[in-house]
Amino acid sequence: MQFNFTQIIKKFYNFSFNLVPTNLVNHKLSKRNDDIQHFCKVNFGVTFPVMAKANVRGENVMPVFKYMTEQQGFKGFPESDMTEMLTGHLQANFPEYLEGDSIKWNFTKFLINKKGEVVERFEPMVAPEEMESAIEKLLAE
Repeated sequence: MQFNFTQIIKKFYNFSFNLVPTNLVNHKLSKRNDDIQHFCKVNFGVTFPVMAKANVRGENVMPVFKYMTEQQGFKGFPESDMTEMLTGHLQANFPEYLEGDSIKWNFTKFLINKKGEVVERFEPMVAPEEMESAIEKLLAE
């Protein structure tokens, strides 16, 4: 699953985007943050901040991810052509990931307002362009 964030970033140029790399899936992500920065820019055209690699679930979860998942818990995966495949993969390989409200997979996205409140959570199969109406609504507030 790979998304192109370029269009949504261009449309919402005054909106803040941040990417937090994690070893959640394959545990093969480089240990060096400058390698991660370079990889994201070269392979995905990322122009927004790429944070240092972080733990997004488990005992050493980064506090901001603990907060975000407490504010917007897991409500299930939306219907998509990826839902059955991802659910099956998690059940077979990482059944513990399906428990509770923690991050389930890469590309889980959170929408946070100016007050720091987590207003919406988007699961991995939600493409950036599917988030546009929620961003527009938030910017109108």
